[in-house]
Amino acid sequence: MRELAFRGVQVAAGPGVRALFRTTRHGHKLVSTRGGIVLAFNHLSFLDPILLELSIPRPVYFLGKREVLGNRLTAFLLVRLCGHIPVYSDRANEQALERATAVLAEGRAIALAPEGTRSHDGRIRPGKTGVAILAYRTGCPVYPVGIRGTDSAWPRERMLPRPFRRTWVSVGTPLTVEADAEAAEDPRRLRELTDRIMRAVSQLAGEART
Repeated sequence: MRELAFRGVQVAAGPGVRALFRTTRHGHKLVSTRGGIVLAFNHLSFLDPILLELSIPRPVYFLGKREVLGNRLTAFLLVRLCGHIPVYSDRANEQALERATAVLAEGRAIALAPEGTRSHDGRIRPGKTGVAILAYRTGCPVYPVGIRGTDSAWPRERMLPRPFRRTWVSVGTPLTVEADAEAAEDPRRLRELTDRIMRAVSQLAGEART
């Protein structure tokens, strides 16, 4: 039922919201409609997950900071009804990673911003290694996603978004690794894969990283 509800919202609201924010999509047809996948995106604005959800041809479950879920009621609704997975900034998040791993094993799509928070200046920061842990634990492909324009459409300092600002959601070719429990515990390999993913995200977002 949750999958059907997700898809219904995407079909009903997607065209209108993308028109409202003049969203150009690239590469969304590359996304596999079956099997577990990870979508790794750069984070500029609260608008990012909304446009990503409405730009991808399948339901997406988000792994994100508990703080952005709002009060207890909205958090309950987003977690229980929408399947979002909260990440806490003041504690270890093994439980969140285990839940995300289970969702991927069910053949679903998980999205996360490896930077962990919205950029203050529009530049892309180094990613945290949770995205690489998921890739090595499951062997699921990681699709890099570059987002542009959302920091203008919904700046950090504004309570509400500004419509009709141009935005872009660009999906790249997936990065793949074999499931490897040893690599999932190896800080060096996790850092290397995370950096590869972030370089791909940066290129799609129009920012070169060395």
